[in-house]
Amino acid sequence: MESWLKTVADWLPGGNLYYALIGTISFLESVALLGIFVPGSVFIVFAGFLATHGKGSIVVIMAVSAFGAIVGDLLSYWAGARLGPRLLKSRSFLKRKKLLEKARRFFADHGGKSVLFGRFIGFLRPFIPFG
Repeated sequence: MESWLKTVADWLPGGNLYYALIGTISFLESVALLGIFVPGSVFIVFAGFLATHGKGSIVVIMAVSAFGAIVGDLLSYWAGARLGPRLLKSRSFLKRKKLLEKARRFFADHGGKSVLFGRFIGFLRPFIPFG
């Protein structure tokens, strides 16, 4: 491993704190709107690379990152279900009523596909729960 990568790996905590960090980053990336600012996918891939070089267990990394992502998605779904209708009635959204209606029609026609593909397109993922 390159020396600068070794230095970065040494900065990271060890043990359960390391796994908690991975799960937290995965969670934050999956939370609606917050995921725009958290590069979780990049960090998780990097954690997998580090696991091949002895930093943590790949099985535990997969488990905590999946758990974090699932909990983040569930929180986002809950927030979208609870806050979405109220948010859509706000002044800034009412100004874009035609665009919202177009989006509603699109989700009515292609909702399932949109959610599936939106999960894998980084810049769309944080907005899907409010659709």
